[in-house]
Amino acid sequence: LLGQIQLFCNIISASICLIVAITHKSFYALIIRELIYNFSQYVFFSYRDKFKVTIVYKEIIITVKEIKSFLAKITASGTINYFSRNIDNILISKFYGETSLGLYSRGYSLIYLSITLVSGIFNNVLLSSAKLNDNNEIVRINFLSTDLISILLYPVMITLILFPVEIVSILWGNQWLIVSEMLPYIGVLLFVQCQLNILENVYILSKSESLLFIATVINTIIITISICIGVSISYDTIIKSYTIFNIGLGFPISILLSYYFALKVNLITLAKFWIPKFVLAWSLIIIVFTEYYNPFLIIAISLLYYTNIIIYNKSELIFFVKKVFSKLL
Repeated sequence: LLGQIQLFCNIISASICLIVAITHKSFYALIIRELIYNFSQYVFFSYRDKFKVTIVYKEIIITVKEIKSFLAKITASGTINYFSRNIDNILISKFYGETSLGLYSRGYSLIYLSITLVSGIFNNVLLSSAKLNDNNEIVRINFLSTDLISILLYPVMITLILFPVEIVSILWGNQWLIVSEMLPYIGVLLFVQCQLNILENVYILSKSESLLFIATVINTIIITISICIGVSISYDTIIKSYTIFNIGLGFPISILLSYYFALKVNLITLAKFWIPKFVLAWSLIIIVFTEYYNPFLIIAISLLYYTNIIIYNKSELIFFVKKVFSKLL
């Protein structure tokens, strides 16, 4: 039902956005789309749940006082996270101009698209079903979500690595072919960042908002350093530096903070689940950096990775697939 409502709201808001854009209202179309999407969601959910808004100021004040610490940490994390997501655009536009920024943003948009379509769905559906303060349940659901995201995105990543020129030609045309040089790195980043994107829920479900703030600050520092190093060398180095720092430092630090410190998962369990993913990411980075795109090597790595996923989460995956098919049939 959640998916149906979101799909219908997207259709409504996108249709109105197109109508407004056709009438030459420029950027107002984007603003109106967001307003219509959120308002239509409110209408549908309110109608289904018979929800009525009643404003009781005394209760609002009491509620705000109770959750002010939580809100402060989440707001601070969101603000810092916004800065970290845009520091690359700021520096590229300053040192390399609008054309380079446009090329970079075009390639990087594939990551945001994947996060919205894949990680966003898992954030809304799977992780919301976890029980608060039940760390074992949170770990189980998050591990399953991570493997499902891997299964969905792995073919996309391999396609971006092996066929960047063809993808750019089909999606955007030959005038954007220079962006194809970024796509192999985008593929590796996409695979890792979509798995890490669901970790914010781990901190919230385990009531570890302070660790979320710390993790956000550390990741922002790592991203800023990587972008600054890339910008100081050359435009082509930016995506390479960002990829190395993100996977070499950001990836393991995020895993340790969320699972080891927030959820108290033992290191052996973490190693069994995450080391294969870490090894895969670095194997693909080496392939991309050396431009040794051997299909047989990539297929062998892929088979080993999928075998690891099936062995680790066999029963969970079988149950999930059966549940999906039962819904479809």
